[in-house]
Amino acid sequence: MRLVRVIADRDATLEAQDRWPLFNELVVGVFDESFSLYRVLDGAELHRIVTTGRIEGGRYAAPPERAFGASWGYEIDSVIRGGLGLKGRRIGSDVYLAKIDAFDRKFLHLSPGFSIDPMGDSEQPFEMDAGRCNWGLGCSTAVSLDDLGVDLEFYALKDDGQLRRLSPDELAS
Repeated sequence: MRLVRVIADRDATLEAQDRWPLFNELVVGVFDESFSLYRVLDGAELHRIVTTGRIEGGRYAAPPERAFGASWGYEIDSVIRGGLGLKGRRIGSDVYLAKIDAFDRKFLHLSPGFSIDPMGDSEQPFEMDAGRCNWGLGCSTAVSLDDLGVDLEFYALKDDGQLRRLSPDELAS
């Protein structure tokens, strides 16, 4: 288990809980330390990212997750296994991995393992198990191509799980 510091946003959390009452455990916050998060995508999604400049959630994500961006996982091996398991079925046959640095990113999690104090401070510090950002229930955060090369990297994912980093030229083509 890896605990990471987060700062929960009381007002944004309460607003999101009011908007989506079925998700009464969700929390909106900001990651307060540096660690990597990963997302598997296919060629069609990579093309959308390059075209729009944004990484957004897919149609399989819950509405609150989609509203806050795409879902990302902490344990790279699990993310890779999950993505390869969907290859040619729910995602295309060309599979890629995106990697971001989580520091200072706003996120939403449906069940982060802690609850805010609705009467407490507007910013509430917590430690969260990074593993809660997992293949099945990721940490949703917005990412743009503006982060490319700084906090964002893309890799081609081979069938054996090996990764090859994509150059900016490869992304542009």
